[in-house]
Amino acid sequence: MVMYSAVEKTNRLKKTHIWGSGDDYEQTPNLSRQQWCVRLATDFWPFQPDGNGRDYEAEELEELENAELETTPSQQPRVVWAPSSTRKLNPDKQQLDAKILHLGLNGAGSLFLHAQFEFKKVIGALLLPGAELNGTSLEEKQSIQNKMCLIYEIKDDPSCLVVTCQYDVPKEQTAAWAHVLLNHIGPERTIIFDSFTMHEYKTASEDLAPPFLRKLKTSAAEEIDDIVYLEPANMLTGCGAAILTLLEIRHAKAWMYVSLLEMQLGRYDVTTDTLQAFETVIKSLSRQDW
Repeated sequence: MVMYSAVEKTNRLKKTHIWGSGDDYEQTPNLSRQQWCVRLATDFWPFQPDGNGRDYEAEELEELENAELETTPSQQPRVVWAPSSTRKLNPDKQQLDAKILHLGLNGAGSLFLHAQFEFKKVIGALLLPGAELNGTSLEEKQSIQNKMCLIYEIKDDPSCLVVTCQYDVPKEQTAAWAHVLLNHIGPERTIIFDSFTMHEYKTASEDLAPPFLRKLKTSAAEEIDDIVYLEPANMLTGCGAAILTLLEIRHAKAWMYVSLLEMQLGRYDVTTDTLQAFETVIKSLSRQDW
């Protein structure tokens, strides 16, 4: 069993990805393919105690949580709460509790959630290192044109939070970004909306086109739809993969959906078809008794 230092584990988490290989899967017959794909992305912690009863998973998770990603506070993303927000933090964890967290990542994910949840109230923002923002101006930053990551509550269901990220997070900061978000929000369930390109899809056919949707989930999450899982040999990177991996470590329930971007005039764009693919997810969620 390979053990890693906090720094090594942090560096591995920064390179978080969800991927698959048929040969390796055959060596783990007790895992479903979707569980195996997620676990393979987080292979830096053991999954079961050894024969002496030592819980390596708990030990390494504690080290990872306490490592603070080897950065100073000024180099970390940070959350700013709106002064007008009446939400109360959980006194034990100092974070917002949420029944469901909808997370839309830059591009298709954030655009879809903006359109899907029209009546929402901004309660905070997640800022990248070096960004300055006066909390009183958060309400003025809700345009989809602003490079912001805003935290909303749904007006008719405050137990549901929506986060729309409208900026690209540098690869070396994705792990810190994921930690800061989930250290300030404690959701029972997390739904992640993201996108991918045909170039990233290893098993794509020449006639592949939007709407085209794939998913991954954590081991703790139940089946809620019949959307096809991302096939082995494909890889997802960035904040979505970092969030999903961290929630897998914490044994939390999370689903990640990625919609195919469309190639137009030599570049990948978010189109109506790209956004329509997410409608299937919303229909499935509406049938859940959460």
